[in-house]
Amino acid sequence: MGKFRRFLANEQYTISKCPQCGVECKPRRSIREGEHVVTVESTCSECSLNEAAPIKLDDVNSNPGNIPAVAFVGRFQPPTKAHANIIKQMKSSHPGAKPLLFIVRGVKSGQDKKKNPFSEQTQKDMIYKSTGVKNVLIIPSAFIGELVDQARNRNHEIVRLFAGTDRVKGYESQIDRYKEQLNIDIKVDEIKRSDEDISATKVRNALIDNDWDTFKKMTTKLDKKDFIRLQNEIKPG
Repeated sequence: MGKFRRFLANEQYTISKCPQCGVECKPRRSIREGEHVVTVESTCSECSLNEAAPIKLDDVNSNPGNIPAVAFVGRFQPPTKAHANIIKQMKSSHPGAKPLLFIVRGVKSGQDKKKNPFSEQTQKDMIYKSTGVKNVLIIPSAFIGELVDQARNRNHEIVRLFAGTDRVKGYESQIDRYKEQLNIDIKVDEIKRSDEDISATKVRNALIDNDWDTFKKMTTKLDKKDFIRLQNEIKPG
């Protein structure tokens, strides 16, 4: 691609190679303020869905796995009834594939204890109890290369990826751009919002408010012991 520049009023944009994923897509914006020029680095729009990917494309495992997998990416803070319903849909949509869940704990976003109060082990335990899924992997970004690499390192090959409406186009774009380099053939299924008013934020609020009834309504198979365990992590001390 080389470098591409466009000018808009007093702003200049330069497309250059992202130092983290190796793709020529990272925008650098220079804004002229009088005699001064301020350069701003923004997050690479191609290498992740929120945070820059820590894995380079050339470092992704190139050996396809032998076990077909259907994947779902989320934060699961904590897992809700909505998550459980999605996982049921995953299992029924591709019976021959293993469900594979990815928990995103970004270098920066993972430090936000308000949105990410629960430990990795607690998340895995709650996911297993709610859904019976043991294949849960922790990843630093939602970049498709990261998902493929982590799956192949465990002899899995992602054949279908479930994503929310806001992420479908992003993943389809990444898959189309990198399908030859990564040797992937992944179909993206859109997760449409249901009529149920369920969210992990509301579950966390129920824990803080000691609201067992709301917690029970919005989760699957979790009991009072789980409720207390989650409370102890979201309200330490």
